[in-house]
Amino acid sequence: MLKKLFLSLTVAGLAITSIAANNTNSLYQAGQFGLAADVGYISNDYPDQKTTVRVSRYRTATVTTANRDYDATVRFGAFYFPLANIGVSAMLPVYTAGDSFELNTLDLSLVGRVPVSTSIGLYSKLGTSWQWNDSEYDYFGAVGAQFSLTKQIGVYSEVNYQVRDFDSNNLKNGQTTLRLGVSYTF
Repeated sequence: MLKKLFLSLTVAGLAITSIAANNTNSLYQAGQFGLAADVGYISNDYPDQKTTVRVSRYRTATVTTANRDYDATVRFGAFYFPLANIGVSAMLPVYTAGDSFELNTLDLSLVGRVPVSTSIGLYSKLGTSWQWNDSEYDYFGAVGAQFSLTKQIGVYSEVNYQVRDFDSNNLKNGQTTLRLGVSYTF
């Protein structure tokens, strides 16, 4: 229920930002390009997958496949806003678990934002996460807030919810990540 509400709010946020008026005093303007970096804590991972296999003619067994146990992510990427309130972003996450790390994913998203004041903006994202080693796609929605410290430097925080597909059974089995980051606008 909570996850459906989250996805609904993400879609509503994109719709609101697409009709929001451009505030000329705002630091959030059309034509902005920048770089971003953030750290994220994965508060819950995908549940383990269970598969039933036939062992013999009369017996079956359940095999459990454990999912990745990542503790955190560090992401680096870029964003571009051709319009003041609508943009795109590409992020390259590095997943960490203990002493190991994995780099095999690209996050691409459509971003909608609404300036609340001249230096504070709310945003929402809809996107896909492509794992090029497995040729798999996950889908995510995110909501967040950004505070611009200067015209170029901002800090942001977001909540991201990611699912493997849009099957109603899988929507409740997603992965939630809390992120804190910094951005630099050229």
